[in-house]
Amino acid sequence: MLKRNRFASLLPVFVLGLLAGCASTDFVKPDAQKIVIGKSTWQDVLAASDQEHKPIEGTLRDNDSGKEIRVMSFMYSKGADFFGMTIQRHTQYYFFSNNVLIGQVYDSTFSADSTDFDEDKIPQIKEGVTTKAQVIALLGNPAGNAVYPMAKTPDDAELMYFYSHARLVGIATTTETKSLNISFDKNGIVDRIQYNDGRRYGLEGNKIL
Repeated sequence: MLKRNRFASLLPVFVLGLLAGCASTDFVKPDAQKIVIGKSTWQDVLAASDQEHKPIEGTLRDNDSGKEIRVMSFMYSKGADFFGMTIQRHTQYYFFSNNVLIGQVYDSTFSADSTDFDEDKIPQIKEGVTTKAQVIALLGNPAGNAVYPMAKTPDDAELMYFYSHARLVGIATTTETKSLNISFDKNGIVDRIQYNDGRRYGLEGNKIL
């Protein structure tokens, strides 16, 4: 059964906040082998990250459990060549609960590593039937992954597909996002699908519209 993504309704607002204060120089993604979801702490991830860029911090709330999720993010924006065109940028998000890393997701509009995915294929994914390998074969490599409480249960693992794009229109910036979180049980079978699409938010100056 397709359910609304618990975190997706809050992420677009967070994306807009990032756009208001993003770095003008690109960041370097940390060595993935130095970061372990379910074990690494906020301090571990910070130590492994690009020391020349100060992370942007924020919080989200899981609407199901009520748990507060702390977010560390790094963003680089190249800007748009013309008004109305998509702003070229990428962002790395890290999610923490009780100071432990529970998830990470990468979001990019650059053609070389775009995280866009085909949402029209989502109905082909069936709870209790589809395997993790089949999801990846269908949608491509995920933008991120997570464990509980972002995943359904403490035994579950989760794949995350996330894409947002922003456009500069006059003095305002608007962004649209789509996100797909798929939880898998201990046997690697889909047991929850959460999807969100089509939300549009605006930013004028530093004010959310």
